[in-house]
Amino acid sequence: MLNAGFSLPLRDFILEVKVDARPGEIAVFMGENGAGKTTALHCIAGLCTPERGSISLGSKLFFDSASGFHLPPEERQVGYVFQNAAVFPHMTVAGNVEFGLRNRRLEESVVEKRATEWMEIMEISDLRDIKASHLSGGQKQRVALARALAIEPRILMLDEPFNGLDGRSQENVDLHIRQSTKKLSIPCLLVTHRRDDAYRVADHIYRFVQGKVLREVDGVCIPPGNKMYPTRHADTIEPGHRC
Repeated sequence: MLNAGFSLPLRDFILEVKVDARPGEIAVFMGENGAGKTTALHCIAGLCTPERGSISLGSKLFFDSASGFHLPPEERQVGYVFQNAAVFPHMTVAGNVEFGLRNRRLEESVVEKRATEWMEIMEISDLRDIKASHLSGGQKQRVALARALAIEPRILMLDEPFNGLDGRSQENVDLHIRQSTKKLSIPCLLVTHRRDDAYRVADHIYRFVQGKVLREVDGVCIPPGNKMYPTRHADTIEPGHRC
């Protein structure tokens, strides 16, 4: 289970985050552009260092300001899909999926096995020899997901994964995110600024408003520290309810 509570001064406000996510769950960070969502992901992934607080995933400590501990990003086993998929356009689909595995200096047989498995899961096996620059937006997103998941991460992070996708591609990516999170039994953190995306995929929602984080349960936003702040997410979040 991910437990993260930290703060970081930014230009316009102090980002104060308290979030948790269990294996197999999708926790959505929702809010307007500039609200601190992506910065929160970067802190958990190790790409930014909070000023205060602690971050842990299961028994593995990622960050603790009290002891001065900061685990390097490469040791956190994070599968991260950046905005706009960020595939390597000059590489083939197979080359993209294999990239993270090769960086870990795994045996060739392991690289090929895992890459082939995740290309099959993401339904892109028939594209393995195609250059990424020739793919559609939905195909690129599935390549990026396969690359992130092939390394067998402890947590999956997705930054605006539905940007630029048509309705059918969104449904396809939705399904693969849900199935893969369950398959690996890992928590997933997903950033979006769109309500429809959040309500469609979330097990629970954290709303970011100028650095403050409120947890939304059954349409009600509850601040961390409140005695009513839930320890488990609501089973359903009705799209008609609004904070």
